[in-house]
Amino acid sequence: MNIFICQTPFQLYYATIIIKHLGFSNNLKFCIIHSNLNCDELNEYPEIELLNSLSSKQTINTVKQLKTIKNRIDELVSQKDITNFFMPHVGGFIANYVFFSKKLKNKIKVNFYYEGILYFYDYQESYRLYHLKRILLGYTLGFKYHYVKNILPYNSDKIEKIYSPLKALTKGPINKLVELPFSSKIKKTPKEKDTYLILGGPINNLQDFYERVLKTIIKISGKSAVVYYKGHSSFLTHHKKDKEAFANIAKKHNINYQELDITSPVEALIKDLKISSIYSYYSSALVNIKLMDPQGYDIICYLNDKMKIIKDIEHVFKFLNIKIIRF
Repeated sequence: MNIFICQTPFQLYYATIIIKHLGFSNNLKFCIIHSNLNCDELNEYPEIELLNSLSSKQTINTVKQLKTIKNRIDELVSQKDITNFFMPHVGGFIANYVFFSKKLKNKIKVNFYYEGILYFYDYQESYRLYHLKRILLGYTLGFKYHYVKNILPYNSDKIEKIYSPLKALTKGPINKLVELPFSSKIKKTPKEKDTYLILGGPINNLQDFYERVLKTIIKISGKSAVVYYKGHSSFLTHHKKDKEAFANIAKKHNINYQELDITSPVEALIKDLKISSIYSYYSSALVNIKLMDPQGYDIICYLNDKMKIIKDIEHVFKFLNIKIIRF
């Protein structure tokens, strides 16, 4: 059995690529544990078992659902064959149980898979209130949740393989790295000149960013430019005040645009767009887009003058020819 743990749309996206790479031959079986994600694209694969760990917003029902997931994991692992787990890191609640459980220790193999720039530097996660909640939830379900700063312990002996689209810059022992690029799985769409994508996110001086980008586009292509825009999903939750910022500035400059689904990962949307240039705030999605189609897009990343960028990540941007402009 091969069990994938996915918390975000992009994690599900890359997990699906790995599943297709492994194939369904040799009686391989798959299970995806996800956090209330849209799994419609997997309907053509009835052999994949789907388990939703967040089927309800009510706390008591969520606890029940997580207990059901934990019991199902124990049941699958108790079978004769070794169970392979694929997880983005060990910080998530279910992944943490799998990684640190002594009961599962000798019956499983743990694999990591790429979820973004986290894999290119030594990220350390600060202790937050939700870690305390996870610790209490773990006791409720009968196990100890472990808070660790290095949620990607790529040097751990427990790790079998690390799947990444960019092996050359990915952290981890070279003998455990498996390069699985996006490009071999992505259908290329012809690019059209004067067609742009603007990505907005939760940054300081967001309106200044929009102003600069739109003025640049107008200067290059005039007001006849074809513009696509995608806001960050946090505009629906934590940064609601930013949701209409782009619309207001586009109206000011008399620019027509098409807005993309704010809840979907841009990595899944971009393959159907004929854009040639991308203007964006600092986002790991830019790395993913470049890895999907290295020659296809001219990407310009805008960074606030006060924002520092980790040297390892700056190296990745330069390696992939992503231009950085300070403002």
